[in-house]
Order: sequence, then structure tokens, then C-alpha cells
Amino acid sequence: SLLAVMFIGITVLAHQVQVVAGETIKETVISQIARSLYGLSPLYYITLTATTVILIMAANTSFAGFPFLGALIAGDGFLPRQLTYRGRRLVFSWGIVALALAAAVLVVLFRAETTRLIPLYAIGVFLSFTLSQTGMVVRWQRVGKMKPGEERHVHSSVMRYDPQWRTKQLINGLGAVMTFVVTIIFAVAKFNEGAWIVIFVIPAMFFVFFRI
Repeated sequence: SLLAVMFIGITVLAHQVQVVAGETIKETVISQIARSLYGLSPLYYITLTATTVILIMAANTSFAGFPFLGALIAGDGFLPRQLTYRGRRLVFSWGIVALALAAAVLVVLFRAETTRLIPLYAIGVFLSFTLSQTGMVVRWQRVGKMKPGEERHVHSSVMRYDPQWRTKQLINGLGAVMTFVVTIIFAVAKFNEGAWIVIFVIPAMFFVFFRI
């Protein structure tokens, strides 16, 4: 809910100050909004610094989450077993290396142009939301078939009967539909700008997974 409020607020401010975005614009949207509101005051630089920290944390989240996810998938036999190995710092080193190499390749191919990389990021994010919400719909369906007080251990989580499972399933189902619609819109609108890579790569990854 907090993210939704922030998104709506930034959208309203961008509309009010008539922000212009595009490949020829060298100033980011956040910078334009902050400059219009605060001028070149300390608040302007604080806003840019906070935005930079948030982006760094977002990148760190990928490097923390993907190796663990890769290890789980590799444990089920859909990725090379090397991804399950922990390094000297007890992290999944091969997952970190694989993600770093993939990121480097994308940066080189798209010449580090943010406007060309954003469609890949957006489709990946909303597709992940769609898959996770759909997974929760399936999970709530299984919870609904359980008896009160019953527990089941699934991977690293515990499923318990929830009397409100239908309401939660409906919420996750609605979220899955909405994010799926956004994914399709991005895929069609940004197809020629790099979205085609995600559209072709994901089915190819599934094929490789099952071949492994």
C-alpha cells in the first residue's frame, strides 16, 4: 500500500510539473521533480541520494535472492547442481557469478542505455509478480482443502488451514490478472525496443530446464 501511494504521488507530481522523459533527456524524472519542488537546495541532493541508495538496495536484493532461488531450482534438478554449492562465505557463489555475467552481457549489448534496459526490467518484474501471485492462488487452494489445525511442511515454509483462504485467494488472483495484463502491454508496446528478448528467452529457459 505504501508503494502504491508513492507511485501515485510521483505520477501526480510528474504531471503537475510537466516532466519530460526520453532518450534525448539527460535528466531523470525524479531529478526533474525534485528540482521543480526544491530548486538546487539541500533537499534536492538529499532526494537524489535517497533514490540512489534505493536503487543500490534493489540491485543488492537481486544478488541476494536469485542465488537462493537458483539453488532451490537446481535442487529440484532443473538447473546445474553447481548452483547449490555454498562458497567460503556460506553464500551460493555460482549463482552470484551467473547473475553478474548475465548483467554484464546485458549492459554491453544495450550500451548501458537505461531507456533500452527498462523494458526488460519491467517485463521481468511484472512477470515475476504474476507468477508469484498465481503461485499464491494455488497455495490457498491447497490450504482450503486442509482441516482446521492441520499443518504441512512445503520446502522451507509451513502451510496451515486459514478460514479466510477464499478472500486471500481472490486478492492474489486479482493481483495476478492485473500484473499479467501489464506484462502483455509492455511486451506488445516495447517489443521492438528489447522486450522480444524476454519473450523468447523465457520459453528457451524452460526448455533448457527440462532438458537438464
